[in-house]
Amino acid sequence: MTDKKTVTLTIEPPRNPTTPDEWQNAVDAAKALSVLHAARSYGLVKGGPKVDVDRCDELLEQGLRLGVTPRPDAVERFVEGWNLPDKEHER
Repeated sequence: MTDKKTVTLTIEPPRNPTTPDEWQNAVDAAKALSVLHAARSYGLVKGGPKVDVDRCDELLEQGLRLGVTPRPDAVERFVEGWNLPDKEHER
């Protein structure tokens, strides 16, 4: 039996988005992290990265003022990009 490693993930939206692509990615990440936080709050999910809810709300509000809204598949994109190699890490 192999030893299990605990991996702590810290995932946060970009700090200072400036380009349209950076804003889109930041807003998408903020939406996905907000959904993760809500799911964890309701007991639907355990573990995962720590979420700075205030930062996510701030980015979503700023993005909205700039006309940038989360993509419909923002959560799916986030989860897809979160996959870690099975042999090296355990979640």
